[in-house]
Amino acid sequence: MEEVGFEKLDARKVGMELTDLVYRHARSFPKEEQFGLASQMRRSASSIPSNIAEGSSYGPIGNARHLRIARGSSYELRTQIEVAQRQGFVKAEDANHLATLAKRSSQLIEGLLRSLPTED
Repeated sequence: MEEVGFEKLDARKVGMELTDLVYRHARSFPKEEQFGLASQMRRSASSIPSNIAEGSSYGPIGNARHLRIARGSSYELRTQIEVAQRQGFVKAEDANHLATLAKRSSQLIEGLLRSLPTED
């Protein structure tokens, strides 16, 4: 499948990788967390590339709004990763890797936001 505009963005690619890993780790959470923290983490992670994609279909103002939502989801996910690690649902090494990807995602989103034209 040929990539189109938003699919080529590094922020989206990192977001997709992060989403894949979150889904993989969330499967091993205790059963009582499948509709709690695991579900929240999956939604936060998938929100990152989803909002990058959706925002790309709008002009700069709509795109900026969706990029800010994606950035917020990456911050939310970093907190959820820490909770999961503190509760023993994710090993420290895995939590660090996930948090690093979430941080990278937010940095790339910041770059996209800076590249948008500003309103006069």
